[in-house]
This record gives sequence, C-alpha cells and structure tokens, in this order.
Amino acid sequence: MNILVCCSSRTPNNRIYDETEEAIISIGKYIVDKGHNLVIGGKITWLHKKLYTEVKKGQNSSNSHIYIYTIQQLIKTLPNNLDYCEVCETSIKMKEKMMQKADVIVFLPGDLETIADFVYMLKAKLNKEHDKELILYNASGYYDKLLEMFDETEVFNFEEAKPWMSYIYAENIKTLITILQNS
Repeated sequence: MNILVCCSSRTPNNRIYDETEEAIISIGKYIVDKGHNLVIGGKITWLHKKLYTEVKKGQNSSNSHIYIYTIQQLIKTLPNNLDYCEVCETSIKMKEKMMQKADVIVFLPGDLETIADFVYMLKAKLNKEHDKELILYNASGYYDKLLEMFDETEVFNFEEAKPWMSYIYAENIKTLITILQNS
C-alpha cells in the first residue's frame, strides 16, 4: 500500500508539535512493519525529514520504498540516496502525481500548504476524480475551525456533496493507526 503523508515541512511554533511528531514516528514504524511505501512531496525538512528518516532506517528489514515528488525550486532540500524522485513543473502537478501514486492519504497538522492539499484532494474526491481514503488527523483540535467552516459553507450544503462523509477523522494516534490498518 502506498501511503501519502501530508504535513508541514516547516518547524512549527505551536502547541501540537509533540503530538504530531509522535504521529510521524508511529506512521513511519507502521509503514516499515507492514512493508508499505511512503509517498511525500515538497521539501524534505522538519516532519517530512523525520518521517523519511524513520522509514529509511527500517528499509533494511522491510520491502518499503519512498516516493518523493517535488518541484525544481525544492530539489536542494532532498536527501541523497533516494528510492524514487520525480520533479514536477508546478505544485499542482506535484499534488496530482502524489494523489495518483497514493492508495491512502493522511493529513497531519501542518501549514497552509497542508490545508490546501486537504481541500484540493477532498474536492477531487467530491468530484469523483479519485476514491482514495482521506484520513484527517486532528491532533489537539488543530483542524476544528476548518471543519466548522465546512459545516457553514454553502458550497457543501448540497445533498450530494457531503465532505464530512468523504474523509475519516482521527482524533488520536491509536485511531489513526487503526484506520491505516483497516484501509
């Protein structure tokens, strides 16, 4: 199974650092233990780097691979000895490639780019452009305001567009890993 993990590539200054870092380590160990593959994009810094390192160090004992999608401006952030790397023309093309490669997509607390990834891939699912499992990890209520906005946005008031039925909500790490196991 190819697991795309969307998270911040910047060092956070917020209340959910420890919980998000713990989720990264748990996801990395799960990927290696089950022989799944990691899909990531953009910069390989902060959380991406922690996840990359967790999977890379376990590759000797598993069949796990790492697929990286990036854009030209971010190549300098990539580590050496990559399993697979594709440089895309634009960040939209990068999102499309990552979405195509993934079987399941996990969204951890992140920056504006992570939120944009979630909205983009949720909208694509609502438009029936893919049927990937979307898992939103809402550590310490990080995404509560975004989810409230979805409830109040008229775009989502149509009966056929039910965003809350198009993703799975995980409130803690144990639930997140259980959802991955059942995907």
